[in-house]
Amino acid sequence: MIEKLQNQVDGSEWSWHNLNTLCWAIGSISGAMQEEDERGFLVIVIRDLLGLCEQKKGKDNKAIVASNIMYVVGQYPRFLRAHWRFLKTVITKLFEFMHETHEGVQDMACDTFIKIAQKCRRQMVNVQPYTLWTFLQSREVVAAVQHSENQPQCLQIPRTTLLDSGRILAISQLIRIYFDMLNVYKIMSQNIGQAVAANGEQVTKQPLIKSMRSVKKAILNVLSCWIRRTHDAAWYGEAVEFVEEILKDIDIIINDLHSQQVHTFYEAVGIIISAQTDATVRGKQIERLCSLLIAEVCLPPLLDAVADDYQRNVPAARESEVLALMTNLVNRLEEHILPSLPRILDAVFQSTLEMIDKDLEEYPEHRTNFFSLLEAVNSHCFSALLALPTDKFKLILDSVIWAIKHTMRQSTILAFMFKLVENDVITEQLGEIPIPNYPPGTKPNVQFVHQSLHQLLKQVFPHLQDTQIRVFIDGLFSFDQDVAAFREHVRDFLVQIREVAGEDLSDLYLEEREAEIAQAQAAKLRRQAGVPGILGPHEVDMCD
Repeated sequence: MIEKLQNQVDGSEWSWHNLNTLCWAIGSISGAMQEEDERGFLVIVIRDLLGLCEQKKGKDNKAIVASNIMYVVGQYPRFLRAHWRFLKTVITKLFEFMHETHEGVQDMACDTFIKIAQKCRRQMVNVQPYTLWTFLQSREVVAAVQHSENQPQCLQIPRTTLLDSGRILAISQLIRIYFDMLNVYKIMSQNIGQAVAANGEQVTKQPLIKSMRSVKKAILNVLSCWIRRTHDAAWYGEAVEFVEEILKDIDIIINDLHSQQVHTFYEAVGIIISAQTDATVRGKQIERLCSLLIAEVCLPPLLDAVADDYQRNVPAARESEVLALMTNLVNRLEEHILPSLPRILDAVFQSTLEMIDKDLEEYPEHRTNFFSLLEAVNSHCFSALLALPTDKFKLILDSVIWAIKHTMRQSTILAFMFKLVENDVITEQLGEIPIPNYPPGTKPNVQFVHQSLHQLLKQVFPHLQDTQIRVFIDGLFSFDQDVAAFREHVRDFLVQIREVAGEDLSDLYLEEREAEIAQAQAAKLRRQAGVPGILGPHEVDMCD
């Protein structure tokens, strides 16, 4: 390969096809050599290719050589992981190639960058935490100066990563765009409301209105996800930077608060930043700060935008995600939500009951989320239920008892009722269970099921003998604790059915065949992994 590459450099065998084929072969043997041999080999290859790129004239020729350099470099992540300076140079050149206007070079640079990032992610960031935070803050500064249409692309990859591994910055970023999201929600709600007022409820089925509702649902889902993910005191304890991030962002929205709210918030901040070395205690204190932040700053405008809109809308335009969001708020804030709970119940309770009390099957998602909300209120804010007026409190109890009649019986409904019983709220007898006077000689349940199954199978498969059906039913009850034996028993019965009809029986053993193929593929991969160079560098797991 070195000799062939020399022939490319001196021009004796130069052609685009020959160079592409040679570089593909060089990349395909990645991992086949010992690390020392591979290092020397790759240094020669890169040196010759760089010289070839400088030697050739014309943009097309240079683009071909540059693409092959990127391909070869991307195929040797083991070398890049061991040589930081070379990795830094490669990344710098890749970013230069990303600005190249020649066709295909930008795509190749981006593909190579993601391949290297997947295998060298630890080497591409400094392990010092303060340096990582500085890098992430710099990314935000760079994104801020981009044109508005470029900001989503600039932040897309970092945001996707940080939502899972860096929830602190995700919270910080969401606070920055929180009021913008609520304003978008209000605009969509106003447009939908005007369309419904002008054309009736049937307008909610039009594509434009559906798109507006999709935007509202996306905002509600983002807020619900954010509230759920902040309910974790363990990671707060190690996240001292979280306080600084909150303090930076709170200045943006603190001006709209009353003086008592400001005092309460900064009192909580003072607790957090005090000399507290215990991570568990610090985590609980910071979690309290976040609860206060949501309750005092985020909740009032959220209810103005979401809860009031839910109450005003026609049933066809009410989003079930609103009920899910309120449930997450109650589960997250617990006693902190008590001052706002009457407003939440006034906004969603009566309006939701009007949707679900006329029919037992319409709006299934609203039904589930409605009773989940009641269950959350009963679990965390029971005192608020007792403080309700008598008519509203009776309406809640009646709705729970009435919910048992639903065809879709969710566990949250029954669980909520049982908790009410445990709290001595429901003390009266709900009803009498009549005990029928069965005549003598009534069949036991097992015998009745046997006979019913026998009659059903005999009716569907009249060509089977009574003995075959009886043996099949007995086997169903005998093999109920052994999955393998149960499957084999059912398969035997299916074979008996299909043999008479002359049908194909191969699909009966499809599951076992798929398992055999999967085992064979896994064994093949294990064998290939034992021979260096057979598997590509990006198919080999490299531990960071």
